[in-house]
Formats: sequence, structure tokens, C-alpha cells
Amino acid sequence: MDIAQRRFRLVMIYGVVLLPVVVWQAMQAVQTTANSPLDWAPADFPARIEYDNFTRTFGSGDVVVLSWEGCTINLPQLDQLAKALRRDPEFYDRDDWLFDQVATGREMVQQLVAGRVEQGEAVRRLRGTMIGPDGVTTCVVIGFTKRGLAERARLVPLIQQATERCCNIPADQLHLAGPVIDGLSVDLASASALQKLAVPSAFVVFAVGWYCLGSWRANVIVFGISAFCQIATLALISLCGDTMSALLIVLPPLVQVLALAGGIHLVNYYRSAAPSDSPSQAAQRAFQIGWLPCLLSAGTTAVGMSSLMVSELTPIRSFGAYSTAGLILTTGLILLLVPATLAIWRVAVAQNVEIRSNSSRSGRSHRPRIDQFVDVLARHHGVVTIGLLLAMVAAGWSMSRLNTSVRIETLFGRDSRILSDYRWLESHVAPLVPIEIVITFEDSSGLSLQQRLAEVRRIDSGLRACSSVSGSLSALTFLPTLPTCAPTSADEAVAMHRFAHLTLVQTEQQWAKMRLVSNTNSRQQWRIRGIVSALEQTDYGVLLSEIRQRLAAIASDGESSSTPHFAIEATGIMPLVHDVQRQLLVDLRSSFLLAFLTITIVMTVMQGSVGGGLVAMLPNIFPTLLIFGLLGWLEIPIDIGSVMSASIALGVAVDDTLHFLTTFQRSLASGASRRQAVRESYRHCGRAMWQSSLICGAGMAVFALSDFVPTARFAWMMVALFAAAIVGDLMLLPALLLGPFGKLWETCESRDVTVDRTSDNEVRNSQVVPPPHSDMAFPARRLVVPRRSSREGEEMPR
Repeated sequence: MDIAQRRFRLVMIYGVVLLPVVVWQAMQAVQTTANSPLDWAPADFPARIEYDNFTRTFGSGDVVVLSWEGCTINLPQLDQLAKALRRDPEFYDRDDWLFDQVATGREMVQQLVAGRVEQGEAVRRLRGTMIGPDGVTTCVVIGFTKRGLAERARLVPLIQQATERCCNIPADQLHLAGPVIDGLSVDLASASALQKLAVPSAFVVFAVGWYCLGSWRANVIVFGISAFCQIATLALISLCGDTMSALLIVLPPLVQVLALAGGIHLVNYYRSAAPSDSPSQAAQRAFQIGWLPCLLSAGTTAVGMSSLMVSELTPIRSFGAYSTAGLILTTGLILLLVPATLAIWRVAVAQNVEIRSNSSRSGRSHRPRIDQFVDVLARHHGVVTIGLLLAMVAAGWSMSRLNTSVRIETLFGRDSRILSDYRWLESHVAPLVPIEIVITFEDSSGLSLQQRLAEVRRIDSGLRACSSVSGSLSALTFLPTLPTCAPTSADEAVAMHRFAHLTLVQTEQQWAKMRLVSNTNSRQQWRIRGIVSALEQTDYGVLLSEIRQRLAAIASDGESSSTPHFAIEATGIMPLVHDVQRQLLVDLRSSFLLAFLTITIVMTVMQGSVGGGLVAMLPNIFPTLLIFGLLGWLEIPIDIGSVMSASIALGVAVDDTLHFLTTFQRSLASGASRRQAVRESYRHCGRAMWQSSLICGAGMAVFALSDFVPTARFAWMMVALFAAAIVGDLMLLPALLLGPFGKLWETCESRDVTVDRTSDNEVRNSQVVPPPHSDMAFPARRLVVPRRSSREGEEMPR
């Protein structure tokens, strides 16, 4: 056993020993997810700072809204449920309550009635926020602490059990909504998609890989190494103390695609060896041919992925870091393990002597299809180039119409349980999206309590005037009834004024307990909660702009009336999610542009010329421009997973482009013409390119069956991007190389400076690249080879 074999054996032993640890850590990563957009923004994000200040003052915005048919203000069991939620030990972590608050419409009506407000008036004040249009249906609102939010998967079923115990309502009849339910539903839906479809997808990948590679041994090697790369990358997330997010869910498919692409290229290089080569010689040859394009591709893609770390949003930065690390790990394992394992398992080397002799005897009419295709492409390279470039320009223009969305209705199907619950709650109780208005009065303003109430009333009226705001909840809602009769004497007037003042002071204390008013040493803050529908097609950006313009106008009116000492701001979950969504689109655009520019610079260095690098980038951006331009033209909103599919497509396209160009340049350096070099690039790389796209596309297509809309959308987008990448690399790139742009790669060592006009017999008899013994790159033609290898006893590839 030589030193190389001993090294390889040690690596395999270490891998087997570490495998249980790696699998365990990967399982830990998958089991812990954090899919709330609130967690995506860093602590110094402006909207996050405002929201955090709000939650520190008035409590968490992470709530569960709970109701059911028959949940009315006249139901006494609601009091028992509220008591259970506040006191049962299962809702405590030692001495810390996991909820921030529990409120019911029934309790609010009782509180108003206790303040001498008639019940009819109390219902009127709460209608549109805590009481439905019928005047009796209400809900329970449960606010979660930060620690409680981390245990939402455990607490939500406990809430359902408490409701069933106290109110005798089964869990399947409950309607739940709110940010907590949104995040939990995304967690469960994404996990369910992986659990249900991961195994079928793996089976499809294995089956299609077996068919394409024609060797079960080669397929097991590539499939097994790609699976290990996925597991190792997931384990890295857990080892770094991070959790899965909606963005990191697409990381395993990215690693799988890059691993399969690199592995399949090496398998094809291995099997294109001469029939007389031993498995060790074939493995050495595969490594010698493949190490350069694999490293160039990995380095270029890693530079592009690492550019995502400039984003302000945490998930994008994490994706950039982990995808870069996973790519480096994957490339190292592919180069280290694939050729060596092919040799150790003695995978059959493709024998193509018979096909070569048959094609040389068959004459011009039976040339291999690859030659026919290249000849057609050479004659019509101008039409192909112009047509595809025009399609890119049109698609690029349509991309300006793209918009992103993380709204709940874009994440789930119309018939999903969560959207059904949202529709029921919004039709029977009230809209569910809050926007919080905070009015800050400085103590130096000198405003009395009555004057502050007047300003709050003015701001509340301005908020309600917005077309999409259906209601509001504030201290005004719980204002007690004050004497309205005219005093008959000065003493009676003083007494009435003193009574009103004392009543308001006592009520102010109740408002503070309800977290509607907050007092500090130097200022007082008042809260108004506006309510907006989650399901109506409301443009939150336009709505926020309208609200802020109204608030600014009210504040300026206050200054003109000699009351300048108050400030107004709009915050809450909806403004934060809107700003995160907007920043998401900005960051992804800028990150992709930075990745494109970085990869372009690297490509110019690799190709040795600025022009060559720019031309080489055209097929790399072709799939992204084409598919995302189509989405923009169709006005289909994209989510975070859809956008990140562009990074995967860029990685695949760069990989295929560099393999193709590396073979093309080697052919030119050996004296071939451009047509011969393109033909040899097809023979060496074309098969691996369509095989990897077909295998990965078939595996991703399985996830299009998911009920979780982002997973299904990501799957069909990946299939479309794979198809577009093949068009870019096997049509646009060769057309560019066969046309005037191809002269950028010609050197003084090339035999020709024009497209090859050599006769077909000369082309077939020439050996333009020392290693080539491969068949054509298209699957329509089969190798005529013996059914079994006497050397290996393995069925030969078809």
C-alpha cells in the first residue's frame, strides 16, 4: 500500500468516526428554527430600535389571538381561561411568567362598566378591536415574553389544552392567529415539507443519477459524498450556536447542487480515460483535468457568496458565511474523495473505441450529433447570440417590476388552516395587523392631563381617518364617564372639576397597568393601537406613508398652537416587517450586484482579459435575468427563498462555465481551432452539465408538491433556473465563442483566428486535447460497449 492509499484510508477512518457526531449536530440544527421576520433585523436597525424601545415600554408585540364560535362577552368560562393562563404552573419557567399579558374582550367590557360606562357604549368602543361586528363575539389576546417566544412550540398546544379544559372547546374548533402563530406555522410547515419530501427527493436524485451515470457504483459515490456535505454543513450551523432560518433552509439544496455538479464532472473525466488505463490512472487523470476548474469555480462562487455578508439583515449574513464555508468544505471533499473512491471501487472506465470506428466508417450523414450541433451553431451563432441577448435585456427591464413579500397570505395556500383562521377572526372579531402610535409628552411641556387627552384624541381621530385603519384602541377607549351636567354654582363647579381630576388620576393608574400609558422621570408616553387587515391587498408602504404624513401634520398643528413639547412616531410589528422586507430587497439586490461585480473581476483575471471576463459572465447571469425577469413581467411577488435561488443558479452557472472554458482554452493552447475547441468542450463537459442539471432539477421538482408555498415556489424556480442555466452554458456560451467574441480567447499559439473550416475527416482524426477519449455530450446516442467488464465484473455504463 503506497502513501497515497494510506492517507486516503486514514481520512476515511476519521470520517467514519466523526460521522455520528456530524449527524447528531445536523439533527440539532434542523430541530431548532427561528422564522420570525422580527429576528432578521439586527439590534442597530432603525426600525428595530424603535420597536425594541416600544416593547420595553409597553410590552411585547408577539401575541396569539384566540377565539372560536361561541366565544362571546357573555361567556363566564372566559374568566376561568384567563385565570388559568395567568396562574397555571405550566405557563411559568420557575418563577418567571412566560406570557407578557392576557386580555379578553369580556374583561375589558367589565372594566368599562365598572367605570360607569353603559354596556352598549362599552361594546361600541371595543367594536373593531376586541369585539366583532355582531357586538358579542370576542377573543383572547396572549402576549409572549422573549423566553416564552422561544418555547412557542410547547406553549401553543398548552394554550389549546387550557381552552379545552376551561371552555370545553376542542382544539380543532379553535381559531388562532398573530405573529407567534405565523412563526410557528412557518416552522411546522417547513419541517413537514422536509420530513415528507426529503426522502422521495433523495430517491429521485439517486434513481436519475443512476440512469444518467450508468453505474451504480459511481452514483453511490457521488450521491453519498453530496449527502455527507449537506449533513456537515448543517452540523456547522449547530456547532456555531446558530439556528435554522427561512433563508438557511435553502442551504442544503445549494450544497447538494454544487457537490453533485463537481462530482459528476469528475466522474465523466474519469470515465473518458483510454480503455487501456487502469482505475488508478483514470482517477489520476480525472483529478489532473478537474482540479483547476473545480477550484476556480469554488473560489469564484465563494467570493460571490461571501459578498452577502455585507447585508444589514442577520439571515442574509448568516447565509453568506455558512454557504461560503459549506462550499469550501464541499470542494475539498469532492476533489479528495471522488477520484480516489472511483479507483478503489474500480468503477468501469468508458470504452469508446467501437463508437469512434463506427462513426468514422459511417460517412458524413452519420456524424455524431455533437458535430452536427456545433456545425449548426457555428453557422447561426449570430442569430442565437442576438436572440438570447435580447431576451436578457427584456428580462432585465422586467426585473424592475419585482417586489418581495413576507405577508402571511403569500406563505400558505388559500385552503390552509392558518389562512382559514385569519379569515374567520377578521370577519367575526376584528382585523389582526396592529400599528402602534406612540405620543411622547415631555414634563417641560406644562400640559395638563386634560390637555394631553385632547391631543391624544386629535391624533386618534387622524389615525382613524386613514382608509385602511378599521379601528383603534387607546386610553380614550377606557375613559370613564364624567359628569356632564352644568354646575349651578361656583362651589359645585369646583367640586365637579376636582372630582373629574381625581377620576382621571385614578384612571391614569389603570391605564398604566393596562400598558396604555407609561410614566418615566422626565416624560409620559401614550399608546394608540391602530388595526389593519392582514388579508386585504393593502400596500403597507403607502399606508405607513399616509399615517406618518397625517401625524406630522398634527404635530405641526400642535406647534402652531403653542404646544410644541410632544413627539409622535409610528412603530409596531407591521412597520418593522415592512422595513425589513424593503431592506431585504435592497440588500439582496446590492449583494447580488456586488457578487456579480466581484465574480466578474475574478473572471477577467482568470480569462486574462477584461473583454473575455465580461463575455464569460453573460451565460452566468442569463438564468437569473431570464427567470426573475419573467416573474417581474408576470408581477408574481417573491419571497426570501425565491430570491436566494438566484445565488444557487449563479453558483451552478459559474461551475459549468468554468469547466467549459477550461477545456476550450486547453484545446486552443494545444493548437485547435475555435470550432474544434468548442466541440471538445461539449465532449468533455456537456454530458456532465446536462446530467447535473437533470439530476438536481428532478430532485428539486419533488419539493414542488409541498403545501408550503415558499418551498414549492423555491422548487419550481430552481427547476426553471437549472433549465435556463443549461441554455446559457450549452447554447449562449458556445455561440459567443464561435462568433466574433471568441477571438478574445485566441492567442498566437492557435492555429486559426477564424471559425474552423476544416473538413470533417480532419476533425475526426485530430487529437486537439491530449486526454480526450470521451463520447459526445448528448444523451440521444448510446455507447456500443461490452455488457460486462472482465476486469471489474461490473455492468458497463449505457
